[in-house]
Amino acid sequence: MGFAVARLNLPGRAPIEGNFRIDTGGSHALILQSPFVKAQKVLETIPKTIAVPLAGVGGETSVRLGRVQSLQLGRVTLENPVTTFAQSAKGALANPNLTGNIGDGILRRFKAIFDYRNRRMILEPNSHLTESFESDMSGIVLTAEGSKFDVFKVFYVVDNSPASEAGLRVGDILTAIDGKPSPTLTLDAVREMFKQKGREYLLSIKRGEQASEVKLKLRSLI
Repeated sequence: MGFAVARLNLPGRAPIEGNFRIDTGGSHALILQSPFVKAQKVLETIPKTIAVPLAGVGGETSVRLGRVQSLQLGRVTLENPVTTFAQSAKGALANPNLTGNIGDGILRRFKAIFDYRNRRMILEPNSHLTESFESDMSGIVLTAEGSKFDVFKVFYVVDNSPASEAGLRVGDILTAIDGKPSPTLTLDAVREMFKQKGREYLLSIKRGEQASEVKLKLRSLI
């Protein structure tokens, strides 16, 4: 983990140069720290965001998810990256000395070389560079439980999403997708399945002792 200077572009604003933590262990693309979000009134410039929970070592916190116009790393400009806007007043995402965190959602688009002796990071674009940034399009936040982490429980349902419109509730257990039992899937695989705009899935759900099926058609939420 290190740090890098990058240029952030927000709608209707001049570019902002900031200091970003390079988070090689984070699956996110971009997180903006809460002091920066508040001081720059970032959320006032973003056309659409949704509230989602974020769980970490420090516990659960509420964040907003949306997109910034672009992020420039060296000579490379990344358009419309999915961005987490931190809201917490304390903790790891409330560092006043940082603009944000850059995670694997961005780093996977490069071959990253860390030259510790010269205190520099070299990013060589790879075949993933021009892929669009996508996020969950179902409105379901799932957790993996059980001894084998193969029980997928609905932890949160986003308002006005395909999941809420289908009647899914917190605590529901996802037992199968299109007839494929959940234990044969991984949570990461399910999350990737739910990033495909326009796809329709038949979800098998267990609520208490009651089993049911619901259809879900994915659409962009941000």
